Amino acid sequence: MAITLARNYNNLFDLVKGDDDRRPLIEVAQKACPLIEDMPMQPGTEPSGNKTKLRTKYPRGSWTGLYEGVDDSKSEVSEVTDDCGNLEDYLTIDQKELHLAKDKVKLIADEEKGFIIGLSSTVEENAFYGKKNGKSFTGLAARYNTTDKSKDIGRYVIDAGGKTVGAQASIYFVIWSPLTVYGFHGANAPAGLAKTPKGIITTTAPKNGKKMEGYVEHFNWNVGLAVSDYRSVVRIANIDMNNIEALDLDSLLIKAFGRIKNKTMGSGMIYMSEDVKTAIDLGRNKKSNVLFQPVMWNGNEIEGWRGFGIRTSDMLLSTEDVVA
Repeated sequence: MAITLARNYNNLFDLVKGDDDRRPLIEVAQKACPLIEDMPMQPGTEPSGNKTKLRTKYPRGSWTGLYEGVDDSKSEVSEVTDDCGNLEDYLTIDQKELHLAKDKVKLIADEEKGFIIGLSSTVEENAFYGKKNGKSFTGLAARYNTTDKSKDIGRYVIDAGGKTVGAQASIYFVIWSPLTVYGFHGANAPAGLAKTPKGIITTTAPKNGKKMEGYVEHFNWNVGLAVSDYRSVVRIANIDMNNIEALDLDSLLIKAFGRIKNKTMGSGMIYMSEDVKTAIDLGRNKKSNVLFQPVMWNGNEIEGWRGFGIRTSDMLLSTEDVVA
């Protein structure tokens, strides 16, 4: 029997349930890129970003005897500001093609679906590989970018030992919740993907750059990623794809599970590429592993491991550089 993986937060679909225009867009986005379904979504604290207080030290208290005082103790926090990315694109259909179409509504819907899948893939890719550049938002790889255990973040990056430049992969454990890791949109921006039909207008022809009459829609997606507690993510880095058959991937998963904190504070997901998942499946084919059990997530059964859901992502690469 599958374990039910609880979700006690709003995701993007929840925020647009009453919006008949955007709800179908988000449905397509979630099916194309499951991370969008998994990620909590809420308004940011700023019009163009989100401020998070990251606790870096916890008070420990003092054991005392009779007539003994208590040492001074306090918690310490650092404030982190994450930027929203603003993703935009324009759909254009030649007016002549629209006139020739037997079903104009279907033609537009098919084109819209392609754009939604493409934009969703860009958001998911950025959730892993985005860098702080004033345009997009910062992803997980840029945050969990060292194996140096003298640094706090380094304790949450497990080194799988790969050394081949440009042939590495990663697995991410994430505890999603509004208190750990979550997505956000600008305080004054609409949640999620928004579509604005412009109708038939004079626009630029893609083949020769000259003017043409075309049906145009504008897509806009305002989104960011916040990590309120860095202990709620573990990255298994330096999985050498040239030598993956020799790796003990089961042991790496167990190490990551033991390292991640706040397991009961949110919904746990594991993200990996198709190549890494195939290597794990080949290992399971040679020997049984009772840690792999399905979980129920949002009413659907998905693959699971020790109560975490497993997601494969086309956006996770097998060509990463070595994380030092």
